[in-house]
Amino acid sequence: MRGLAKKGDHRTAYSLLDALPAERRSPLLYHGAITACGRSRPIKGRTAMLLWRRMKEENVTVPRATYNALLHAAQGSLTENATSALLAAMDRDGVALNVVSYNVALNSLAKQGRFSEVLSLLEAMESASIKPTEVTFGTAINGAARANNSAAAVALLGAQTSVGLPLGDPAFASALEACLNDPDTAAGASRAAEVLDALAAADVSLKRRERVEELARAAISRNRAAVDDDRLKRDEDILGMVLQNRRVEV
Repeated sequence: MRGLAKKGDHRTAYSLLDALPAERRSPLLYHGAITACGRSRPIKGRTAMLLWRRMKEENVTVPRATYNALLHAAQGSLTENATSALLAAMDRDGVALNVVSYNVALNSLAKQGRFSEVLSLLEAMESASIKPTEVTFGTAINGAARANNSAAAVALLGAQTSVGLPLGDPAFASALEACLNDPDTAAGASRAAEVLDALAAADVSLKRRERVEELARAAISRNRAAVDDDRLKRDEDILGMVLQNRRVEV
């Protein structure tokens, strides 16, 4: 089963498990089949959820590692509340979430555009004294970008810095996307300048420099009057970027 899980061969894994009598279907075998669903392309979330329900019906213990595999596979489920259902079940079963559980659940919620639940889960993570990682913040900032919420994106950048975690390309790019798509053009442009200030202060070696520069310029150009000239010129000099559209006089 381990080999099938590694290859993402959910069909064979399911068939093998299904052929066994109930008393021989162990937590380890179920875990392998569910992992195969999560590694299949496309992800077979519905099949993974079916396997989970069978585990519950057969009174098979669902360990945290299997719940984490389920949370990952739930990203491919057509059932919108699959992630919420799994988190609720973990709570009922007394299964404590670890940082992997939170990160996977955050990613699933962010992809579904459920940003308010992303924020709620971050609060729960803090209450449980689980230390966030770069993945945690990157996923949450990406969720803010999907929600066009520049205020949250900038706040999350600041939170990541405050806990001593380094910022990188994905975080800055996602935050600038949130600024670019914010319905409030003035707020979006102003917060894009805040992102650039953070980038200048972070001294990051950007791997996708052109993309970040393009997003910044586009976000600021939506409402150029909202950004101070001196501030923008300073960031241009520090970052070596062209952050405003230049008019060519003839």
